[in-house]
Amino acid sequence: FKNPIFIDIIKDYRLPSAIVGVCAAINFSLSGILLQTITKNNLTTPNIIGMNTGASLFAIISLLYFSKNSLVSTNLFAFFGCIFACGLYIILAKNDFKNKMNLLNGIALDSIFVSLTAIILLMFPNETGSISLWLSGSLWGKKYSDLTLLMPACILGIVLCSLFTQKLNILNMDEEYGKSLGLNINLNKI
Repeated sequence: FKNPIFIDIIKDYRLPSAIVGVCAAINFSLSGILLQTITKNNLTTPNIIGMNTGASLFAIISLLYFSKNSLVSTNLFAFFGCIFACGLYIILAKNDFKNKMNLLNGIALDSIFVSLTAIILLMFPNETGSISLWLSGSLWGKKYSDLTLLMPACILGIVLCSLFTQKLNILNMDEEYGKSLGLNINLNKI
């Protein structure tokens, strides 16, 4: 690897994509384990309860109606879409996350968001290419500047999960046991 072209390719193209991929994987893992702990269901993932598709829907709205060149606005819209979907899921669950039927609520939310996304894609066929590129989650062309939002979010997620490890372990047990330890179950689930 003494050739400067190889070093530049690795440094400028491969390494940023790899770091973005690792940060995204860490964030997906954290969200999955938090959802599985809160719902006490090992099948619960962000895509099953509509969080991914809610984020995608809001990102598409951002790409269509706001600046296409601003990755920050698209990512923020996606974040708010995820929060919106999560809020709808919590409202539908009525703080009874143990009920396995709530997974069906999440699947219904997911289906609604997928349908709305499909409708938007059909309404704007000329924009399908740029939208599909964003929705595919490709690591192609990632730069170090893409880490400005992702790296702090990754570090914040790791720190918060580390701080709440004890409470998450208690939530993973029986709720009566958690209450006997003085843990406000519903507050900590949110």
